[in-house]
Amino acid sequence: MSSTKIGAGGISCQAAKPGGGEGTGGGGRSRNSLMRADRSPGYRALMQKLRAAGIFRSNRVFNALAFHDRRHFWPKKSLPADINKDTPVMISSDASISQPSLVAVILEAAAIQPRETVLEAGYCSGWLLAMIAYLVGEEGRVVGTEMEPALAGKGKANVERFGYSNVECLLVADNHYLTDYQDKFDVVIVSAGLELEDDNTEILRKLIACLKDGGRLIVPIGSRLQLISKEAGKTHWLVIDPGVTFVPFVKKNR
Repeated sequence: MSSTKIGAGGISCQAAKPGGGEGTGGGGRSRNSLMRADRSPGYRALMQKLRAAGIFRSNRVFNALAFHDRRHFWPKKSLPADINKDTPVMISSDASISQPSLVAVILEAAAIQPRETVLEAGYCSGWLLAMIAYLVGEEGRVVGTEMEPALAGKGKANVERFGYSNVECLLVADNHYLTDYQDKFDVVIVSAGLELEDDNTEILRKLIACLKDGGRLIVPIGSRLQLISKEAGKTHWLVIDPGVTFVPFVKKNR
């Protein structure tokens, strides 16, 4: 594997209860429960607005977003004006924290279950990574990869503050690491846009190969958010959202 771990053994702190339960994972109030309770009025209002609009199909996905206030994953000291709006917030010219309603769509489509194993390629701020850790629970496993060192370190620290012990963050130099994960994941989520040109078709093939039988891949291809499921060696494609915009998928370090 052409990667370097950020911290030995990934992140090892107090975990949430399995499958997005509301327990603290131990005696007293854990770091996880304290962080989940620390939500601004603006973020709470946004979550209720999205719920009223019918964005959420399940309480588990609603809780995953509601318990992880986006401001805790913002890497800079001053918060942007749009942090509690349903819009992506740019961290830099090629990195952003996603639009909350789009994250809800992704998680509903992924249908992540307790004890599953999930990969997020391009975890950036760690916001979605933390939600995935919440959904799989302490008996599940989450692997996050990131190619930008500055983002990787900050994103790892953001997830660490929530105390999840089921997450491994990897700083990777390129996409060759995918070959070491064939048939390993129930769900793979790609958090950057992929254009099917040049060697991206090969990258997509490797992402699909990472899925177990019955696995689901969520990947933005062009302007379409796609759900690719794998059953008995065959793939089935479904367009989840026909008009999305993601930062571009990075193939290798600059």
